[in-house]
Amino acid sequence: MPKEDGLETIFDLKTQDPRIKTIAISGGGSWAPYGSQVGPDEPLDMATHFGADRTLKKPIKIQQLLATVEELLAVNDRPDTL
Repeated sequence: MPKEDGLETIFDLKTQDPRIKTIAISGGGSWAPYGSQVGPDEPLDMATHFGADRTLKKPIKIQQLLATVEELLAVNDRPDTL
């Protein structure tokens, strides 16, 4: 993304409205802002810390992505409980 990375986007979205559902997807690799190699789980762990509702490790199958989206949409359909 040209102006911010995914972690910043997740943080910004969750700050604006914590009800916004987010899915972080990463395969690790070179993490340009930090100039280092990272494993596939490190960005996903950070995404969870920043508020991602679900994380997926690349490579992913379309069925896995669709199931995750459906799961998050179903959570939105449930009435809030106290």
